[in-house]
Amino acid sequence: MAVWLSAGLAALASAALTAGWIRHARRRQVMDAPERRRLHDAPTPRGGGIGPVLAIVASLAWAGGSSVGSGDALLPALLVGLLAVAAISFVDDHRPLSVRLRLAVHGFVGAALALAFVAAMPWSPLHQAGVGLLLALAAVASMNLHNFMDGSDAHLGSQALFVFAALAVLAHRHDAELGLMLIVAAAAVAAFLPFNWPRARVFLGDVGSISLGFLIAAFSLLAIRHEAIGWGG
Repeated sequence: MAVWLSAGLAALASAALTAGWIRHARRRQVMDAPERRRLHDAPTPRGGGIGPVLAIVASLAWAGGSSVGSGDALLPALLVGLLAVAAISFVDDHRPLSVRLRLAVHGFVGAALALAFVAAMPWSPLHQAGVGLLLALAAVASMNLHNFMDGSDAHLGSQALFVFAALAVLAHRHDAELGLMLIVAAAAVAAFLPFNWPRARVFLGDVGSISLGFLIAAFSLLAIRHEAIGWGG
């Protein structure tokens, strides 16, 4: 019952925030214009990812007070990192920021996430440094590669939903609270999809696409940390 209630609340919050954002974006002209890389042929509101992102932030804040977050520095790093990339991406949706500034924030967040992960692993310092560098680069790559997927109706949202749901199924056998957190995240993304399904009424924008790219990397590390998945498949 707690699973369905939590997922339902996350979905309702995500849908309500997305619907409200569409109205706001149209009033403030926060729009994606048609271009070669985009598939739409009319100006479409962007930044709708604020809905599912805020719903997921709430689920992570709840998890921080549960046994999932107890003694694990990765979850606070995940939450702080998500807030950082969402905040700068939200600003970028309204007025473009320099690539250098955005990459600096992405790099800092990716490094912090990787550091929190490797610091808890029983590896030698050299091993930690090498793996940490690779994971930091992978986190930055995930954020920016997923950003390129936005603008295609339901493409990124569907992928994030699949990843979160698959991780939830795997995690539930090892840690029920981690599984619940992932189910809530999946529900938040699922509630956004009807607004983004062809023909899209809103796009995720940077605040949604970069945040989901970060979360896909971060949730994967959290699942490894709690032994829901392993390095070798």
